[in-house]
Amino acid sequence: NLRKGDFYCVGCGRCIDFCPAGIDIVDAISGVR
Repeated sequence: NLRKGDFYCVGCGRCIDFCPAGIDIVDAISGVR
C-alpha cells in the first residue's frame, strides 16, 4: 500500500526508500521523479 512520502521504483516494480540502480524513482502520490 502506497502512502504519502513513499517512493515507488518503476525499474524494480516495488516500493523502496532508495533505488540502488537509480532507475525511475517516482513519488507515490504526486508521480514526480
